[in-house]
Amino acid sequence: MLAAAALVLVACNGDDDTTPTTPTTPPSATPDSAVVTSTSETSPTTDAVVPTTAPDTSTTTDSTPPPSTSDPAPTSIETIPLTVPSTTEVPLDDLTAEEREVVEFVLESFRLFNELRLDPTNDDKYDAALALRTGASLDASRGLIDEYRENGLMGTPFPNLPSTITPFLDTITIAEDGSSASVDVCWLNSNILVEVGGNPDGTDRVLNDIISAEYERYTLTRVGGAWLIASIAGGEVFEGSLTCD
Repeated sequence: MLAAAALVLVACNGDDDTTPTTPTTPPSATPDSAVVTSTSETSPTTDAVVPTTAPDTSTTTDSTPPPSTSDPAPTSIETIPLTVPSTTEVPLDDLTAEEREVVEFVLESFRLFNELRLDPTNDDKYDAALALRTGASLDASRGLIDEYRENGLMGTPFPNLPSTITPFLDTITIAEDGSSASVDVCWLNSNILVEVGGNPDGTDRVLNDIISAEYERYTLTRVGGAWLIASIAGGEVFEGSLTCD
């Protein structure tokens, strides 16, 4: 079993497509202290009016239904410990080169897709994020962002609490022939889903503002010698929590 090494990058509203199949049990390992956060958190791509009491739990999983048009009850930030993870990278000395490649690819895929969720009409971000996906993951991710575009939806970052994923480094598996791999993560989804200009006064209407943490399993496949995200299976969800426990 690999020692849990920490990883941190900066990323925005959570990745991802989660396939309808979910892990029957969450990973037994304790999540790494390594966290991936998005640079979009420091420079939001929207002028959205963000309520001070509102983080968001919209997901980007394969099984994610269309966002509700009714406003959920906001989660008071006074009841949630806002301990923001460090963004200092820690060497992954305990991982093999192949394992490190898998983890770094997953983190980059998460970062790009979350940046797209904060700026869904940006064609360059759209192409860059979807280029790292295939199969069910590509279909679900494209469908989610297309729905954002068609309905004027977007994510906005909750101040000082960026959306992150924390890999469980001892759950990395790689096929002997190197054709596939998987790794489990804990996804902190803290972005706020809004309808741009949806309020009568022209400000953005909050559709989903609940913080959640969720187990996810990323499955990768090699295509033309490069890794692509084939699916992201969602596991147990912890509403109002910053961690998967």
